[in-house]
Amino acid sequence: MNAFQGATTREILASAESATKGQDQSRTISGSGGLALRWASIGSSVPALILYAFLMDARRIAAWAAQTNGPILAESLGKIDFLTLTEWIFILALVAKSDFSAIRLGRFQRVVTTIFVLYAALFVDPLSHVHIIPCLWLAARMAIAPRLWPLCACLLLVSLQRLPNNIFPGGLHAASIFIDAWAAHSLLLIAGYANELQGALLHFVGSPHAIEIHDGCDTLTELPLVVSAFLIFALSRNIRLDRRFVFHLIAATLLLFVANWLRLCAMARSYDDYLFWHDGTGASIVAMTYALIPFLMNDKLAKSQTVARRAA
Repeated sequence: MNAFQGATTREILASAESATKGQDQSRTISGSGGLALRWASIGSSVPALILYAFLMDARRIAAWAAQTNGPILAESLGKIDFLTLTEWIFILALVAKSDFSAIRLGRFQRVVTTIFVLYAALFVDPLSHVHIIPCLWLAARMAIAPRLWPLCACLLLVSLQRLPNNIFPGGLHAASIFIDAWAAHSLLLIAGYANELQGALLHFVGSPHAIEIHDGCDTLTELPLVVSAFLIFALSRNIRLDRRFVFHLIAATLLLFVANWLRLCAMARSYDDYLFWHDGTGASIVAMTYALIPFLMNDKLAKSQTVARRAA
């Protein structure tokens, strides 16, 4: 009887121990599976999709800058879109402090977005604007969440900011070219440089060098980009829409015109100056200037509104 009870007790203890090990193993397996599912969920979440869109756009910018026939460093720096990269920095900062609990992506949507990201990374031309697709889709999803409206507007702006240049009528670009050429001609005369203007052709008197302004170099081409950047910076910093906002936006627009006029004046001096400011290191200086104008004016706007709130 005692032997039987002892054997039974040992069997019970052994079965309990094996059951405990089985539970630990199942917890380990379920924990590993849960971790994998968690990482998969994070990889197809809304912040991750916005990060993927940024990487797609950054790849496009890098691929465009890498296409050069001259010195790779000078020409590549001149073709980098610093303005768009700065916009994405502010958008990602806004993503980091946003609450996406109001947006739930189903399993089917996660699978489709994952397939799209892999397809875009492996098969789509790096120069294509494929980032527009996830930006517009996420913006449509965020429209139902009022707290995400600033981020929604930022995604719309960064994806559609080049659209106006495709829909502007040719006459508007022609008017912009005329204004830019006349302004550069006038600035050179004020500075004491004798020059002649024939339509869109600008050249110094007695010099064989001349520049002809096309619609790719007029201020109207850069205007939608700078205005979009100003709005993205303002939305990401929760800046109020008031008279100061309008004033600083107009100031940023005027600074853009002046910067491009000065660039045209510099390119008209000689062929070497033209290469420097159009394709060389000077082009990267101009690109960074176009990015600094909306950033600095936005920063000044934020400080002025802070001072006004404290005074009130």
